[in-house]
Amino acid sequence: ARFVMLARDITARLAAEATVRRLAHYDLLTGLPNRATLEERMRATLSRARRQNSGFALMFLDIDRFKQVNDTLGHRAGDQLLTQFAHRLRATVREEATLSRLGGDEFVLVLPDTTPVGAARVAEKMIGAMSEAFVIDAHPLSCAMSIGIALYPQDGESFDALSMRADTAMYRAKSIGGNRYAFFGPENTPLRKPTN
Repeated sequence: ARFVMLARDITARLAAEATVRRLAHYDLLTGLPNRATLEERMRATLSRARRQNSGFALMFLDIDRFKQVNDTLGHRAGDQLLTQFAHRLRATVREEATLSRLGGDEFVLVLPDTTPVGAARVAEKMIGAMSEAFVIDAHPLSCAMSIGIALYPQDGESFDALSMRADTAMYRAKSIGGNRYAFFGPENTPLRKPTN
């Protein structure tokens, strides 16, 4: 008996397919989930919160004066800062949270099963994690951020509503100097700066 065996190495094709899948769901620079993955996870979080009658927080995070970094040090330095920034953020949040990069220096955190007090603690922890200087091309660079927090269900019951309100709260925090967090609420709601 004789056998003829044909084989073809498809390693390169499988690697290319894996890369395409990764690019479809994750940010190329930081490795964080992108908007498509964020929306998918938000749908799951909303569904679970409705079933369990629980709350969660959606936070918008933005690096204060990031444009100055790009303008004075260049986009390569800006990319390094974004990568290190994302790494520090990821280290401060629990595994079940979804940290996503929307683009530029805008990040979103979905914090399931939390209260306003819990959301405030996480915001303080994240801001505190930025207090140590970043090292960009062997040079120290100080960096701060502003955070806006919207809570489900009181601030909205959809991804779009919560996003708009967290974004509004973040710009409010940024408008008075940044390096702080704010909950969505009336204009006279006090803004909070971390205690550490």
